[in-house]
Amino acid sequence: MARWWRARSNAASSTPRRSSWSSPPRASAARSASTARAWAASTAPARRPSAPRWPTLSDQVWQCSAFMQRHVPGFEQAGFSGIATRVGVRETRRIVGHDSLSEDDVLSARKRDDGIAKGSHHVDIHQSGTGQIRIPVRDGGSYDIPWGCLLPQGVRNVVAAGRIFSSDRGANGSARVMGPCLAMGQAAGTAAALLLDSGAGVADFATLPVQALRSRLQADGAILDGTH
Repeated sequence: MARWWRARSNAASSTPRRSSWSSPPRASAARSASTARAWAASTAPARRPSAPRWPTLSDQVWQCSAFMQRHVPGFEQAGFSGIATRVGVRETRRIVGHDSLSEDDVLSARKRDDGIAKGSHHVDIHQSGTGQIRIPVRDGGSYDIPWGCLLPQGVRNVVAAGRIFSSDRGANGSARVMGPCLAMGQAAGTAAALLLDSGAGVADFATLPVQALRSRLQADGAILDGTH
């Protein structure tokens, strides 16, 4: 804490010694939102007046908080509680599956007889700075995620759900969001239950009849058909 206050003191002087600044103190429930804002302001790097200023991730947190308080019923008295200690990562490693979802499958709203989940989010790939690729699904439709995308090659008793599923980068930029990931998770858990109930001596997800899996998912309320 002493190192933090020394950094604040340096920031207030006319000739701040930035080389002596240290990392922020550990997060605690007792630190108020105003204190956090003050620390962020005191440690922000100097900018030339003429340089354009893009919102930082911290700026966006406060913008979202203010928006919720002003415009979303029930959040009028809500307050900022905390922020993650590290930046989230959208894209990581993916399996090589028995099947793979492609960007063309997504953009053409392709339907599959072996689909166990759906997606409709646009292809969304964040680039450096403010750059972003955004390509909508054709006619605002939806696409199917086939069961084989969740089955890694060379492994029999593993099913992989979420952004790790087998896909190219464009398809992953759409199906990595919460809705499709939840649907894939439901399919994976349901498949595991069906495989256990079958009494099979060897747990091999590739041997599970996909239509039996689809029927159970639909009986449980999963949306697999009926969307354009």
